[in-house]
Amino acid sequence: MGMKCHRPVLLAVSLGLIFSGCVGLAKANSCAPIESLSRDQVRVLSYAYYTGAQEDLGLTMAAIAWHESYAGKIIVGDKGKSFGAYHVMATTSMWMNGTRDSFDNFNREATKLLDLQYGSGQALKYLVKMRDKTTTWKGMVTSYNGGSSYYYAVKPKLKLLDKCRLYWLGD
Repeated sequence: MGMKCHRPVLLAVSLGLIFSGCVGLAKANSCAPIESLSRDQVRVLSYAYYTGAQEDLGLTMAAIAWHESYAGKIIVGDKGKSFGAYHVMATTSMWMNGTRDSFDNFNREATKLLDLQYGSGQALKYLVKMRDKTTTWKGMVTSYNGGSSYYYAVKPKLKLLDKCRLYWLGD
């Protein structure tokens, strides 16, 4: 015997909600934030994923790119100190490369970080350094942007990207 529906509701397709016909049985489309991304944003997430996959950090890289730059939409952050899809700090990138910190070198590094390929490589390089130093995924993500609040902001994005990978990876 079917469930008795005391308060039927109208289908609200425009809100992105799926209703079975009764109040209390509605579920929001949890992949809606990913479905609404532009083609360019999906390209950034996919590039991040495949770059990070070589170190088993594909979803982590994609989640960081989504969190830091909204997948490539905001490519300069931290008052002009971090750049690219992952908002890598220019000084951190120079440190990893062994480049002397100077105004000219900062500007050159900032420009290079805006390139998705270079920025992805630098973000991955830094994540691997932090993974080796901290030995845990949480420690690595926390170290990437200096705090546990960062970990708690990135983790749900990673979970959503994993759950909804059909929408942005196609698998």
